[in-house]
Amino acid sequence: MAGAFVWAVNDGEKIYKNDFNNSNRAGNSAWDGGKITLFSGRNETVAFQAVVENGGRMLKGLSVSLKNLEPMQTEIFKEHYLYIPHDKITPLAWFFAEGGRPRKYGWTPDALIPIEACGGVDICPGETQAFWFDIYVPPDVNAGLYKGAVEITSPDGVLAALPLELLVMDITLTDDLRRKNMVFMSGLEDYYPERTDAVTDDFHKMARAHGFDIVGVAAHSKPFCEETLESYYAKFMRDGDNLFTPKYGYDRWGRGRGARVFPIGMYGADVMGDSDDQLLAEAAKWSRWFAGKNWPGTRFWYICDEPKADQYDFVKSRSGVLKRNNVDLPVFTTAAFKPELEGYIDHWSDGYGVNLADREKHPGNEFSFYNGYSPCTPMVVLDGSAVEFRVNQWLKERYNVDLYFYWESAHWRHNRRPPRGGGAQNVWQDPITFIAYGTEEEGEYISGEYRLSFGNGDGTFFYPGREPFFPENSLGFDGPITSIRMKNLRRGAQDAAYIQMANDAGLRGPVAELIRKATPAGMSEANRNQPPAWSSSGSDWDSYRLELMRLLL
Repeated sequence: MAGAFVWAVNDGEKIYKNDFNNSNRAGNSAWDGGKITLFSGRNETVAFQAVVENGGRMLKGLSVSLKNLEPMQTEIFKEHYLYIPHDKITPLAWFFAEGGRPRKYGWTPDALIPIEACGGVDICPGETQAFWFDIYVPPDVNAGLYKGAVEITSPDGVLAALPLELLVMDITLTDDLRRKNMVFMSGLEDYYPERTDAVTDDFHKMARAHGFDIVGVAAHSKPFCEETLESYYAKFMRDGDNLFTPKYGYDRWGRGRGARVFPIGMYGADVMGDSDDQLLAEAAKWSRWFAGKNWPGTRFWYICDEPKADQYDFVKSRSGVLKRNNVDLPVFTTAAFKPELEGYIDHWSDGYGVNLADREKHPGNEFSFYNGYSPCTPMVVLDGSAVEFRVNQWLKERYNVDLYFYWESAHWRHNRRPPRGGGAQNVWQDPITFIAYGTEEEGEYISGEYRLSFGNGDGTFFYPGREPFFPENSLGFDGPITSIRMKNLRRGAQDAAYIQMANDAGLRGPVAELIRKATPAGMSEANRNQPPAWSSSGSDWDSYRLELMRLLL
């Protein structure tokens, strides 16, 4: 197989399709130049990538396997690439300030297609193809060194066999991550019309395995209905006998743990009636229901999204009814603290992160962040580095923030604004998924007063296994397709679980020092004219994780 070279890299890098000179080729935290080396605790998923560079003739019909790594649970994915032209890099908008890290373009990996849905894999001359490997270490395995091998074969024989060593440390990752991640999801019925309910459960299971709760289902967006809520509670919210158990086919991290966040009236949905009397009656129903559950999560009324000045009177009028009558229902919105709404909003969530001065002045309020605005908070778009969603979990620890919110995960049908206005998007071919301002001509993007118009991959945390609108791209796969961005949120959430364990073990001093080393500055402490203060190297982040695990040991 002259002309082909195979190497490995950790889960914190993106290897572009034409990148034959990547600095990680010679070595990185998962590759010593000849062998894959990984470390893990029990009840943890670790991941790496095997990269095939084709410098010779066409490679056809490749198959990939992971050998001799029992009793670990393994999954293999083919990385799918989207082409970002140099003139369509996500511009400065909600995603970046002037100091945001330079964005990349070209054939960019993100979606991870289960290898069983791929058949034989072809690689053209002059291209690379990466494969993603997940290894879940069950909670009952013995600590020690486990050996296996990645084997890549073609019809002509073995292309490569890379030895693998996995060191399982004598630590078991907690299932009960106390900090929260909520990610909105909508629109599955258009893509899985005959199996919407069952497939929705699969999306929730995938979310649980990756450290976040899905929000936006009917329970979050409809007026109070006790029957609906009781059903939702039994399946998703209560601890113990719920969807996330082996009884229902789930046996990964977070088993048996119920959801920990519940928005009422998602995105300002009309759930509280029109009059003050209706508002009080409806709010009292929600308050009594939650009080009767003794549920350990966070709930709030999502009164409206990103309120502008012309909505302040509405917010004050509606929220004021609750405040004057002492109804126990926190009020949430997606905005930085606004003095005009002081006393009417209990929980502020802003894309720029937490303004620490505002939080200090208003200790009775909750502050969190959503989406991402580099260099204050990590970016969410495809143009960013692989580790962005991992970093946002460390920033939560750095600044003691309880909640991270990502606005959409299945943005496969476009928002209502032109030029695509609600139409289906070919997310398997076109990287531009969010357009805030545009013209009637699809390719012509314009700027608003303060921000430009589009984002690559914004809102596509999941990809559709079935594609009824672009059937030539359909995988014929009844289930969710994950992404590199989602895998890095999982890695960060697992890191956060280790941080939680170390803090509980009385190691707050050295843990805080490590967190400051990994995330020197962010949120309102970031300099918007400078690049982010944290590293974009996956190997650096693995070194932080190793320090954390050594503290626990």
